[in-house]
Amino acid sequence: MMAIDLNSILSLLQDDGTPEHWARQAPAAGDHIRVRRLGGLYYHHGIYVSDDEVIAFAGDDDYNPIDWWDTEIRATS
Repeated sequence: MMAIDLNSILSLLQDDGTPEHWARQAPAAGDHIRVRRLGGLYYHHGIYVSDDEVIAFAGDDDYNPIDWWDTEIRATS
């Protein structure tokens, strides 16, 4: 079993200072969208369908991102 160093995990949550460049524009159907979660520990991805619908790989309301086996591809708002 491998031990996980707490400082290594916390370093993932720190901003590395690399500037991001974003263009503000309305998404179009089929666009890949991404949301930074837990301070950058992971990103949630989806496919934009409309203002009311995104297709995403996700779990239910009590979803834990570590529970990969408890997910499905689904339409969500």
